[in-house]
Amino acid sequence: MTEAEPTLPGSHADLLGGEHTAVLTTIGPDGRPQSTALFFLVTDGRITMSVRGASQKRRNLAARPACTFVVVDPENTQRYVEVRADAELAPDPDYVVRDAVVAKYHLPTLQEPPGTERVAITLRPVRVRAQQRPSLRRHP
Repeated sequence: MTEAEPTLPGSHADLLGGEHTAVLTTIGPDGRPQSTALFFLVTDGRITMSVRGASQKRRNLAARPACTFVVVDPENTQRYVEVRADAELAPDPDYVVRDAVVAKYHLPTLQEPPGTERVAITLRPVRVRAQQRPSLRRHP
């Protein structure tokens, strides 16, 4: 019997569905972590993002798919969701994922140089941790 894949917490759906920035951490060729802030989508319980095919992030994930994805609540930094995952890479030749991210975040249309390859990254969660503690910020 295989263990069920962890699911994204409904308690943090606002962080995952809102226009928040996430940090995706991968392991670089030198064995050190590399973190990048990026925009993302959650569709049918799957976290997806788009990167350029030539990016270091894509190269890192192609070599080592293990990664960590974190979104912190900007109103309460003691509330966050962390997803440890294995990344699956797939070509995004028609920029479908990129365009969906652009639409979600209400970004201007991106003009890619001719021949730019885009890659969709989909995370397969291994561990999901949702933290929610009272804010440490003092309010006036």
